[in-house]
Amino acid sequence: MRAVLIRFCMLFGFLPFILAEQSHAGALTISPVSLQMDESQKAISMTIKNDAPEATQIQLRVFQWQQENGNDRFSETEDIVISPPFIRLDAQRSYNVRIFRKSASLPATEKTYRIIIDEIPQPVDTRTTGEGVKISLRTSHPLFITPARAIASLSWAMKRDNQGWYISARNDGVRHALLTEVYLIDQNTGKKTALKVNSVNGYILGLSYRDYEIDQRQFTPLSGHRYQIEARVNGKAIAGRL
Repeated sequence: MRAVLIRFCMLFGFLPFILAEQSHAGALTISPVSLQMDESQKAISMTIKNDAPEATQIQLRVFQWQQENGNDRFSETEDIVISPPFIRLDAQRSYNVRIFRKSASLPATEKTYRIIIDEIPQPVDTRTTGEGVKISLRTSHPLFITPARAIASLSWAMKRDNQGWYISARNDGVRHALLTEVYLIDQNTGKKTALKVNSVNGYILGLSYRDYEIDQRQFTPLSGHRYQIEARVNGKAIAGRL
């Protein structure tokens, strides 16, 4: 099955939203954008700053994050506690949120979650509704709890279905792989074709896979040619055979 990013609005019924891993969301600055805990760590902090000229209300939640058949799956979890789950941030102020693990046991494989940060919509002044629409934003931030010896192990395949050609990337390791700067290389001609990979669809969790479409206007496989993938995986340059 071709990979499809499942929107949180479909799962939980919240609109409008922006789903992204980013450091700036509207007037909010969030740091770090990706949270990493080692297997023995019990807590971690996230800083949220309100850069707007007015106060804002924020809700924070956590969901277990899995991938099945190339798709993201999110479910409620009690493994992680966020304190506090609601924040009122005055203008130009920041707050350090604490994120705790409930279990003290050491995980055998990487545990993966998503921290969802929502701005709570403010009451609309009907006298000014004609001046524009106030958008409430949502951001999504990965949280990983990773054993020290966990590694990612990627393999690649070029495939075709009724929608066209695509690259299937499989992670047989037990640590996530974040793909960036992914190119399909024709080794006979040296031609590079960029794949549409970003900080949302670029994550491949342990023992999972994702499929990435190839732009048919830029690429046509040629008989007798050899192909490979060049990319960065968790920041390191790699080359993978097809």
